[in-house]
Amino acid sequence: MRRAGDGRFGNRSDASEGADPAADLERVETARRLREALERLPERQRAVMHLVFDHGCSIAEAAEVLEIAVGTARTHYERARKRLRRDLSEAWVK
Repeated sequence: MRRAGDGRFGNRSDASEGADPAADLERVETARRLREALERLPERQRAVMHLVFDHGCSIAEAAEVLEIAVGTARTHYERARKRLRRDLSEAWVK
């Protein structure tokens, strides 16, 4: 299992931080946009994404934790991915 804060959602820490202020600013802005997009997801979609990405669960494990069918968890996951892709691509176009 992946540990919480492993960097998948912008909690990244590496040796290059601080070397390029513009790149650092872009990372911070990207993380902010991602957090905001995640917060806009419906609760179940957000819960599945949280378990899969922050806790390293498989979709089947997320389904078990949430006490829902695996197919339902997969649907929440896929809909969340699609919505995040759309929301984040719109954010970069603005």
